[in-house]
Amino acid sequence: MNRTIITAIGIDRPGLVNKITSIINQNNGNIENSKMIKIDDQFAIIMEFSIVENIDSIKENLEAIDDLEIYYKSAKSNKNIKKPTSKYLIKGADDQGIVKTISNYFKGRNLNITELDTFIESAPVTGSPLFNLKIVVEYDSATNLDKVKKELEQICEQLNLILG
Repeated sequence: MNRTIITAIGIDRPGLVNKITSIINQNNGNIENSKMIKIDDQFAIIMEFSIVENIDSIKENLEAIDDLEIYYKSAKSNKNIKKPTSKYLIKGADDQGIVKTISNYFKGRNLNITELDTFIESAPVTGSPLFNLKIVVEYDSATNLDKVKKELEQICEQLNLILG
């Protein structure tokens, strides 16, 4: 079984997800994990799939899609023991350096960030821009999650943010 991770970015248009996933499916590939997002007029995807055969046909068909840049990476066997994860949602006024500060905190505690999403939404009453940071970190049995939460609350308070 060959496992491959692709990343692709290109101009967004209706049917792009269907085209990419159909190519993988028609070549007996199985999509295992994926993240897809539209930012401005660009569409980005990172996807892991497995296939029994080689991926030459998939590559050929994907590379025929107009205005799409694709990169391939062979993935090793997924035999690693999964660690538990903890999720955090941080909200507040959009300010430069929030992601750097929060990611630096987790790095200093040797907690691995496995997923991070940021987006702006309108605040419920005022309609002003509200920054959102969703973050997922892996931890081990020695991690004191209550302490992590308290320390994150202190950082958020200093940055005028709310930990949800």
